[in-house]
Amino acid sequence: MLRKRRNLLFKDMGVALAAVQFIASVIFCFLLFSLNMLPDRYSVGITVILLLLSFIVFLLQGKYVSGIVGKVFSVVMIAALIFGSSLLTDLNATLKSITAGGNVQKEKINVYIMADREIPTDAEASEFVYGIMASTQGESLDNMISIMTDKFGGEAPRTAEYKTAEDLAEALYTEQVDAIILGESFVSIISDIEAYANFETDTKILYSEEFSIAIDSGTADLDSDTMIIYISGNDKTGSVEGFHRSDVNILAVVNTKTREILLVSTPRDYYVNLKFNDGTYSALPDKLTHAGNYGVEVSMNTLETIYDIDIDYYFRVNFTGFIEIVDALGGVDVYVPKNFTAQGAGTVFTQGNAHLSGAEALDFVRERYAFAGGDNRRGSAQMEVITSLLNKVMSPSVISGYREILDSLQRYFQTNIPSELISSLVKKQLDEGGDWNITSTSVEGTGSSEYTNSYPRQKLSVFLRNSESEAAAKELIQKVLNGESLESEEE
Repeated sequence: MLRKRRNLLFKDMGVALAAVQFIASVIFCFLLFSLNMLPDRYSVGITVILLLLSFIVFLLQGKYVSGIVGKVFSVVMIAALIFGSSLLTDLNATLKSITAGGNVQKEKINVYIMADREIPTDAEASEFVYGIMASTQGESLDNMISIMTDKFGGEAPRTAEYKTAEDLAEALYTEQVDAIILGESFVSIISDIEAYANFETDTKILYSEEFSIAIDSGTADLDSDTMIIYISGNDKTGSVEGFHRSDVNILAVVNTKTREILLVSTPRDYYVNLKFNDGTYSALPDKLTHAGNYGVEVSMNTLETIYDIDIDYYFRVNFTGFIEIVDALGGVDVYVPKNFTAQGAGTVFTQGNAHLSGAEALDFVRERYAFAGGDNRRGSAQMEVITSLLNKVMSPSVISGYREILDSLQRYFQTNIPSELISSLVKKQLDEGGDWNITSTSVEGTGSSEYTNSYPRQKLSVFLRNSESEAAAKELIQKVLNGESLESEEE
């Protein structure tokens, strides 16, 4: 009697495990279909197999030996399904995270007064004259002035307009105005000027607000075979959402039908007129990197004018994100062209093939002083690392570090590529297979010293535009968009 009860309990335990396995299978399949990254035949096949396995485990519970095998198998399957469901949930959450915020960019606007001045009441501050740069800080500036108007009892603050951040700083220091309203991204420009090197300690913040600025959601048809993606690497750590200089300016021209990816690098110091969101251009040419101070759209607008193209989407990463994603992928493999020590960082590189950590890879792509090509060489290094990263991402070994990868993507990357498009591209790759041909080219400028729109009173090191180099890049871009192969093209 006792043995019979034990056998019954043993069988009931097996049935319960089979039921749990069935439920775990249903949850896993639901998440798999929701993510929509696998070809339908694979998703359906996996669903059928998992449900069939649950049924087989249930049938095995009729006998003692087979029941033991079934229970062990069921426990293993439940653990695997829980792990797989966790992975799918993380992946889905990451896709939503990095794309949900991709159509907005955060800009912090501060009101600065001199540090030796007492903090005024709102009533006293309403009598101030505020310096502004209205021509380049439209929406956020309007929002800040609206908030200040409410603080001042409905009376709009009196303003005086200046052309550049340097002009604003001078006006504040020389008491032409009582305070200035300025985007936080311009503080680095002011601090780079010798007379205002201590701007952050010479001043203090009276009011501060952060605004979410809408970004174009992208122009490409989701069913299109071609797209152009702007890859921007800004020079900050921490959050990637703010307005920052862009040290990396690469266009990824993609043709999913021919499986061609062309990477086009433009030097950060390229001397070009910036195109603002209202369609106007900077009074003086400026370094391309400074376009990022006005927002990612100004960087895209400016690149569009250089290459006569429409950029569909953008993808942004900062120094922190770059380091973390490289480490999560297990490092990158590159070729070091010569022995050198990275200036400032002190990292030593030896000529030959090298496997780099995230921090080493950052030093590698930022170095320009060790090479005669300067900024031109830096663009080549950036594309070499990106190519290595793409190859890593396409490798099955990426699964081992998926949690670290997803975590870094979620915190330090931002894109307006729709999650549906990302899923469909992965699905297409898995369905059709095949290798991608990744080609890179760099637009090369000529070194010079010129006045810029951001620093109109002092000459900076820049790269003058090279029409022949731009024309060659345009030709390659059109070839990819037209479906031509670049396999025979020299890099």
